[in-house]
Amino acid sequence: MKLVFLFLLSTLAVAAADIRVVVWDEQQPRQEATNENFLSNAIANHLKTQPGLKVCSVWQDDPNKGIGAGVLGNCDVLIWWGHVRQFPDHGFDGMRCDADGNLCITRYGKGTVAVLSSEGEVLREINVLGARPSNLCFGGPDGRTVYVTEVEHQRLVQFRVETAGAVWTRWER
Repeated sequence: MKLVFLFLLSTLAVAAADIRVVVWDEQQPRQEATNENFLSNAIANHLKTQPGLKVCSVWQDDPNKGIGAGVLGNCDVLIWWGHVRQFPDHGFDGMRCDADGNLCITRYGKGTVAVLSSEGEVLREINVLGARPSNLCFGGPDGRTVYVTEVEHQRLVQFRVETAGAVWTRWER
């Protein structure tokens, strides 16, 4: 699955120039035992060789946990390589950034989409009418409709937000 993702991302790079990719990782000490440069850095280093991609690698101990406004505001694709440090209750799955640099995350098992500030503060949680939301994207005529796949009831849920998706606003330029 991971190789398919990397292939698709590489293919996408051929179609559009200057796709800004951020690879995030916790970089736990036990990871270093198996890969001294961490897997996230290996992924970032490979992606840097692909034409049309601008790639950076950040991690948990960087300022603002590596995902401050300066990072998220300059990101079209976020690769989140998490292992241990997560929400204390329930997991998370899909993620997208909005144009203000906030991170929208589906909370698998909780049935919400959490909106986090660039400092990691939970700004709000939106109920998606089912316990297992898996992915999300911004769309609609103005980029302010969020579409969420919900696995429990096998449906697509949508809701409106005040801020369009980051990639959406970039495409409009």
